[in-house]
Amino acid sequence: MKKFSFFTILSVIALGGIMIFSGSCNKPKPCKAIITVMDTLGTAAQAGVTVKLYAQVTTATGTTTGDLKAEGTTDGSGKVEFTLKLPAIMDIKAEKPNCTITAPHYTSTGTYVPGSYCTGKAIVKFEEGKTNEKIVYLKY
Repeated sequence: MKKFSFFTILSVIALGGIMIFSGSCNKPKPCKAIITVMDTLGTAAQAGVTVKLYAQVTTATGTTTGDLKAEGTTDGSGKVEFTLKLPAIMDIKAEKPNCTITAPHYTSTGTYVPGSYCTGKAIVKFEEGKTNEKIVYLKY
């Protein structure tokens, strides 16, 4: 019968402990997105805009909104930040409150005046451990 030294036994125990505890699952890293809302031309950030995130789900019987939803309001720089625990792809709907749509038109002197709109739509991808930025333009 072979004799094992104290250090051999200790090494086996230590190696077994390392294998057991290092094999545990890592927590997922947060997924972040920063949404910036801009005017129709993309020249001015829009503060106070309600930004809604939702998942549009299509089934055999039609389209519905999924259970995962989030909502926030843009700050003075037109930005709002969202953090999710797991990766996702979300639809964005930005709505400017108390807004009046103005159609694009020409003035009597022939100068073009772009329209002013109240709603913007986009899609954002939340990825593990990353912060993605998305710009939404008010075009509708």
